[in-house]
Amino acid sequence: MRRSFHRLLAGATLAWALAAHAAPGDDVRRLVEQGRSEQAYVLGAQHAELRGIPEFDYYFGIAAIDAGHAGEGVLALDRVLARRSHDSSARMQFARGYLALGDDVRARQELERALESGPPPEMAVVIQSYLDLIRLRQSREHNSARLYVESGAGVDTNVNAGVSGAGLWLPLLGTVSVAPGRVRRRDDFAQLAAGGNVTHPLAPGAALFGAFALDSKHNDSARELDLSRAGLAGGTSVTHGSDQLRLALAQSTLWVGGARLRSLTGLDGDWSRTLDELSGVKLSAHWANEDYTGADAPRKAKYGGLGLNYRQLIISEWRPVVTLGASYGAEHDTENRPDLGRALYGVHVGFEITPQLRWGLGAALSYVESRYDGPDPVLGATRRDHYAQFDAAATYLVDRSWSMRGELTLADNRSSLEPYRYTQELAALKLRYEFN
Repeated sequence: MRRSFHRLLAGATLAWALAAHAAPGDDVRRLVEQGRSEQAYVLGAQHAELRGIPEFDYYFGIAAIDAGHAGEGVLALDRVLARRSHDSSARMQFARGYLALGDDVRARQELERALESGPPPEMAVVIQSYLDLIRLRQSREHNSARLYVESGAGVDTNVNAGVSGAGLWLPLLGTVSVAPGRVRRRDDFAQLAAGGNVTHPLAPGAALFGAFALDSKHNDSARELDLSRAGLAGGTSVTHGSDQLRLALAQSTLWVGGARLRSLTGLDGDWSRTLDELSGVKLSAHWANEDYTGADAPRKAKYGGLGLNYRQLIISEWRPVVTLGASYGAEHDTENRPDLGRALYGVHVGFEITPQLRWGLGAALSYVESRYDGPDPVLGATRRDHYAQFDAAATYLVDRSWSMRGELTLADNRSSLEPYRYTQELAALKLRYEFN
């Protein structure tokens, strides 16, 4: 009799404990379903004892992402997937967390895995819309797609960044004639590019990554000014809560007319924080060794720079995103040529909109002031440049692999020394194929 009583008491105690756990878990679910994610997050955060229960972690993860705590949401949903690896809904929400953190590469990988698991048709449509959004983002960041090739053609009104006329007035020298090669030249061009990256997760929130980019611009007549670039980067990223840290080693080389002009080897780092699902900030730091060859060898320098960027998504039908940025950099010439060293102060404002599912439009305005460290040895005056650039682009996703993009760039460099003043207009149409 006593043993039966103890069993009954133990059963009642267990039932009471399960009911007590179920109540806040059910409340979190109901609040999420009602669109009250902030309240759901606050309630769920008070019940750490429920973590590890898939039903609770699923809704708490969604609430955390919606409430601007994407890092916690990713960790909660990762616990769900550890037990339910084929749960396409949890994996889609997991990817949405990485989207909120700005890690488009990992988000795309998880969305593609969710599609492979055979989700219901209505969920597949949502997953594909997220993939399209990532592609629109990546079309504006040429080396961020997983693997792509691109070709295009356009016109450049000042392929050599030359001055507008054959005669210049210079301090101490008066009016002088400009060499033909320094007068602006218009030319048509063809462009080829390829790039991609790979990410290898090490643990929840930590990964290794690598990326490469190749680009070449072939002029129709000014072949001696053809440009080719190649770059490699590799590093690690760590996500904790709403914060993400990235550190990478980078190397790039620029060729002009087939001859190597410059090589950059450096270290890039950035810290980004998701303030909420609609906004975030990023602080970046860069250091590089700039190695020039031939007649440009006196331009060898050490570069260091800092940048701060703010991103804001505005809730509306076209999903506009506004970005604001400021930067500072310093090039310290290492060849005893202070006239080639400079400090750079920059600001940037841009916006992007998605008027339709397959269309993306964007524009940006940037300004950089360059203050040189010493007087020009020929002109006897210290150079100061005010460079402004306007960029606009329209992207159309043809299908899952093909996309088209039109680009326009307007640039104006107003220098205190007339030989360095120029304007430039560039327009291009490009076609990209992504390997899926």
